Amino acid sequence: MFKVLRILTVILIAGSTILKSAQISLPERHGPPGSILSIPLRISDVQNLAGGEILLEFDTNLLEFKSIDSMLTENNFHMVSGQRDNHIAITFARANGITMNMLTVCNLSIRVKRSAAPNSTSELTIKSTVLYDESLNEIPCDIEHGVIKITSGIVVFPNPITPNNDGYNDVVRFVIPETSTGNVICRIFNLSGIKINEITQQSNSDFQWNGSDDSGKTVIPGVYIFQITENGKQLASGSITVIR
Repeated sequence: MFKVLRILTVILIAGSTILKSAQISLPERHGPPGSILSIPLRISDVQNLAGGEILLEFDTNLLEFKSIDSMLTENNFHMVSGQRDNHIAITFARANGITMNMLTVCNLSIRVKRSAAPNSTSELTIKSTVLYDESLNEIPCDIEHGVIKITSGIVVFPNPITPNNDGYNDVVRFVIPETSTGNVICRIFNLSGIKINEITQQSNSDFQWNGSDDSGKTVIPGVYIFQITENGKQLASGSITVIR
């Protein structure tokens, strides 16, 4: 569940035109100490957006900023970002306004520190924000901060997945502790016990399944079983639901 702080809700009525509030959100993420979490910064229900300035804040005792990747290139925004101490500043702009149901500004890579206690909680907080249209008028917005829950084992999210290549919940991520010694394998089975795919570790902290079988074909909707092993020893198992 997102922890929601509504800082501004404004409805402007000009004749019969209603200007709705945009929403800036950071989703909840879970991960064990040592894992690196990918957190998208999104703006939804935005009308005539031409730019913005967003300042994020995080707890350096629990979290470490690693990198930021812009997702705005295809929409012709120019983005500049920087990090100092416990703040991340993001500025972006384009020549003309754009109206979209959902716009991903960037993906943030945040590392959960090894010293973080399992079952503790931290936040990636949107400290301040300004969105504006092509006439430089401020766009009203609501905020949903990102909650980061620190766990003691392997984290699997999102579940269910919808592998339809729309950019949302297309893959399931398996986040494992950084203390893993390697040779981690995830096997996917159907409910008949037939192995349909085998995934090797793709980074130091996680790997992914995009809902395909070993030939690259997307599986039919349903429930699938995953089994994660390290050097032949089972670390975790569970189910993943694939929907359309």
